[in-house]
Amino acid sequence: MKKQLLIYILVFFVCGNVFSQTKNFVWNDIATKSVNYVEHFNNRTLFRHLKKHENRFKRKWSKNNIVLGKHTIKTVLNNLELYYVPKYDVEYIDSTEIWLKPAKNVISDIIFVYGNHYIGDYYYGRCKTMTHKHIRNTYRHALNYGVPSCHYLISNIDKDFLLDFFEKGFHVFSISGFTEGDNNDSAFWFSTDGYERPIKFPKSEVWKNIMIFNNKSIYKSKFYEHAND
Repeated sequence: MKKQLLIYILVFFVCGNVFSQTKNFVWNDIATKSVNYVEHFNNRTLFRHLKKHENRFKRKWSKNNIVLGKHTIKTVLNNLELYYVPKYDVEYIDSTEIWLKPAKNVISDIIFVYGNHYIGDYYYGRCKTMTHKHIRNTYRHALNYGVPSCHYLISNIDKDFLLDFFEKGFHVFSISGFTEGDNNDSAFWFSTDGYERPIKFPKSEVWKNIMIFNNKSIYKSKFYEHAND
């Protein structure tokens, strides 16, 4: 009995050490490690969450752009494109690998696009920066959905860059608990290179490239060559 109790105590401390180190981590903790998954997102779960986000965004966008008329609103929303970033939690980090599992709050970011125009976005946690009041259920709060105050045709985007970043190479995702300086996990997106090592993208830099129209986009493709410099 004493032997079994000792084993349980050792397991508890070992597991506690492994999991506690992953609550908050920095780039040096994961830069040279390979990314693996405890489990992947279920496609049905992803679709359900995206559909709910899409419907909430459409309602807000319609109210904010009522002056465009019903026909224009219907045309835009029927041809809406979504570029989304799924969110993972860290299960544990060992000497060679970082293991990820799907986060309860499945989606961290969505960019809503019509043709070559940005018409809004979703950012998990935006509502916390918009008010000082305590907000419940921040994942689905209406303030998380951003809608431009101007006419949507003004917001031209670099569609080639957007496609290069989200559609080429390995998928883009976010990770809970990552910190760098004063920035937390909401300031970064990630992907992986050909060796499954993580690539870090400052979200502000990606947004800058999306919103500056230049029609030449090899940002993410070129980045693979220098992923861990």
